[in-house]
Amino acid sequence: MIDLKFIGTGGAFNYRQGNSSAIAEVRGKKLLIDCGHTVFPELMRRELIAEIEGLLITHLHDDHVGSLSTLLFYHYYVLRPKPKKVYVPNEAFADELKNFLTFSMQNPERFAEFLPISELPGVESLNTTGRHVPNMTSFAYFFHDADEWVALSGDLADYQYFWSFMEKEGIRPSRVFHEMSLFPVETHTYYKNLIPFLERAPIYGYHCDHTFNPPDNPVGVVALEPGFMLP
Repeated sequence: MIDLKFIGTGGAFNYRQGNSSAIAEVRGKKLLIDCGHTVFPELMRRELIAEIEGLLITHLHDDHVGSLSTLLFYHYYVLRPKPKKVYVPNEAFADELKNFLTFSMQNPERFAEFLPISELPGVESLNTTGRHVPNMTSFAYFFHDADEWVALSGDLADYQYFWSFMEKEGIRPSRVFHEMSLFPVETHTYYKNLIPFLERAPIYGYHCDHTFNPPDNPVGVVALEPGFMLP
């Protein structure tokens, strides 16, 4: 069974909800998905850093990587194990991550081991580059174990691309965690655009301020589902 629970569910400016980030347990391995500004303090408060066995990053906006270097430093200098494993969908994104981290840690490969996602059983990726904002490298992720699939969109304006991919590949997820805007914006998926896809799979929206959830919204909201949040 795939267990995916969120640490935070807010967008870049929803600090009360925390930056969107989750821990997925897939085939016995705990993976942290994204590490925005609010994530490291939450991991520390919950004493979870030592349990995380690898990281996945959807894209390089600050609300998804803002405390990544801090986590890597802490893991290396305080916990003193080997460099943290960061799984990447392709070499180009590995290079982007290394370049990004160079500004804060000079030699990222001392603190992180960048590995291809192909070495991570039960995890697949979808390249969504340019489908959140122009020229931004980004990825969606799919977790599977036996016949169960769980999908996570990452930040995504082109929601149809994501759903068309799953249809083409025959992926029938038991749960879809989809970034969702409660207001119309160009760079995110408006909740009303997700409604037709409820016929295909249960959908739970994140990356939004759930306190503004409109009463006519039939799409699930992660922050309002205790079973999808870390206690």
